[in-house]
Amino acid sequence: MPADITINPWGLTGVFAVLMAWSLAIFLLRSADRDRVTILFALVLLVEGVVLLTARAGLVTLLDLEVELSYYLPHHVADCVMLVVYPLFLAHVLPQQVFRYLRHPSAVFVLSLIAIAVGVLDYVIDFWLIAAALSMMFWLAFAFSVHAVFLARTSLARQRAILFAIAFGLRDVSWGLVYASGVFDFARETEFQIQVLHRRIFNESIA
Repeated sequence: MPADITINPWGLTGVFAVLMAWSLAIFLLRSADRDRVTILFALVLLVEGVVLLTARAGLVTLLDLEVELSYYLPHHVADCVMLVVYPLFLAHVLPQQVFRYLRHPSAVFVLSLIAIAVGVLDYVIDFWLIAAALSMMFWLAFAFSVHAVFLARTSLARQRAILFAIAFGLRDVSWGLVYASGVFDFARETEFQIQVLHRRIFNESIA
């Protein structure tokens, strides 16, 4: 290991979460009875792993990296992809009628256009729009998962809905809080990072 690289133990938790997500995704994709829901769930886990690995909880914390804005480009792209794959997954596991539109073949194209538009505008208005969109998506997912419990008509369906609301609800609340905090932090921090980056480029140009 190079002498200038240090390991922060707190970063191991993020990397461990990535490995768990990717391992489960590979297991699901290799299963013999995989269906559309299984494939979509595996895609969600793969994208979520990229989000975690390229966020501060991943390699940045693990290796104490000093990064520039370009480092977060894969993270930004993965966030945009999440705006596509997670609604598609929810559309196939939740019973609400509103999700029937997302089961249409054209939904992938429409969601992709929305994600691209959000991703491009996010750069224009200083890194907060994607956080707001993702936070809203996760909070809505939590609300729909809880609502699905009350829509269940049989005890078995209700039990399944409760388990889904617990498993994914806790995850959605956590992600929703993370991205909600980003709505207020990203703009201020990005402005500071841009100023530092511009100052560094200027100093290197006159050196």
